[in-house]
Amino acid sequence: MLTIADVRQVAIENWGDLRLWPIPALRVLELAWPVHTVWPDDATVTTLAPAATTLRVWRDEYRVFQAPMDASECGALALLLRGATNDGQDGAGGALTDGTVQDGAEGNVATSPAASPDATLATGARFSEICAAVAAAVPPEEAATQAAALLLRWIEDRLLAAPAS
Repeated sequence: MLTIADVRQVAIENWGDLRLWPIPALRVLELAWPVHTVWPDDATVTTLAPAATTLRVWRDEYRVFQAPMDASECGALALLLRGATNDGQDGAGGALTDGTVQDGAEGNVATSPAASPDATLATGARFSEICAAVAAAVPPEEAATQAAALLLRWIEDRLLAAPAS
């Protein structure tokens, strides 16, 4: 897993080139219902109303976690999962497949990061690309703070793979 210590080793002027990779156990669910409100064991919600919801779902060892995402995180995480960085692999920015799967329930879509974990880890995205995705979704004066907060949240949630040695 990528850690704060790993990021601290990168000079601030090189953060834009910091390469990020999602863990293989990360998925995005686009749902027609806010199921995250009834997910926890201590949930007190007894009824649901339809509401478009996007969740990130991941596994850390044997525990499964979920968190709802706002528009800026949705765009940034989609970029990370798609493999935005194009290092001459192909015109789409990586050798990833679409990975979209209907789950059988109307309006619910699960997005897989890649056809195989190795394909995901070979692509990833640069932090500057994540920053640009965040900047497209928030006011300009909030973009840097939001992008840094997003990176910190992803590191704390253990969503990012460790850099290659």
